[in-house]
Amino acid sequence: EEVCACIRETVKAMFDEARAMAIVEKDTVKVSVSNHRVDLVGKENKTLNLEQGYTFLTNHTFTFNDHGHIKIAKTLVLKTPHHIKKFIFQLGSGAYHVA
Repeated sequence: EEVCACIRETVKAMFDEARAMAIVEKDTVKVSVSNHRVDLVGKENKTLNLEQGYTFLTNHTFTFNDHGHIKIAKTLVLKTPHHIKKFIFQLGSGAYHVA
């Protein structure tokens, strides 16, 4: 359970960092989510490799604009060894929550 919370917080930190980078740098930052990793592509690139047993069920790429907003609402589903966690992104705002 603790590891799950830690991974969830690490993934959240990656999304938060991408949004902050876009706002601070006044540039777009691309976030690419694949089964076992999250990539940030901007002026600085960063990769998070998920631990064994943690998998995103869908691959998706989205971009934060220079205001920290995204163009497409999307739910990213993270399967953990004991739970399913959903990262639900709201259209336009770039805000999200975890369910």
